[in-house]
Amino acid sequence: GTDDDVIIIDPQGEYEKFVTGNGGQYINLSATAKTYMNPLEISNSMAKENMEGFITTKSEFVLDIITQMKGKELDLNQIDKATRRMYTDILMRPEGKWESPTFKELKRYLENLGTETSDLLSKGLYIFTEGSLDLFAHKSNVRFSNRLLAFNTKNLGDSLRKLSMLIMLEGIRGRLN
Repeated sequence: GTDDDVIIIDPQGEYEKFVTGNGGQYINLSATAKTYMNPLEISNSMAKENMEGFITTKSEFVLDIITQMKGKELDLNQIDKATRRMYTDILMRPEGKWESPTFKELKRYLENLGTETSDLLSKGLYIFTEGSLDLFAHKSNVRFSNRLLAFNTKNLGDSLRKLSMLIMLEGIRGRLN
């Protein structure tokens, strides 16, 4: 036997029987799937180990995601400020009270900054928080703990493909720590 984990990114949707037949977890990603991965999820071990480093890493990740969402370079200062405030507020609570935020909370933090730029960014997140592409705006209902894990990306449209790859890699990175 082996203790190795196997993670598959399945762009053709052809590994489902293999993965489920071997006790693995098969995650269907699409705008219509009811499978949710929250990219803003808090890794308790990472946050406890180095809170400032965790917040910085998550802030950088959010900047990458929002740049992908908007498809161009933005004034990222407001996004960084909102993300850092959101995680700092959460991680200042007692550890048992940490609840992972979603893009919906990030949208509220941007609104609360009250600047013209933050309002525009908040409005731009609508499609990803309440609109048709809200796949990553929910609490996760999948776990990355299975040793055999596959992501079906076959049914992702162009709007979600790059974003989904970033989010899958973030979930995998969080699992490796």
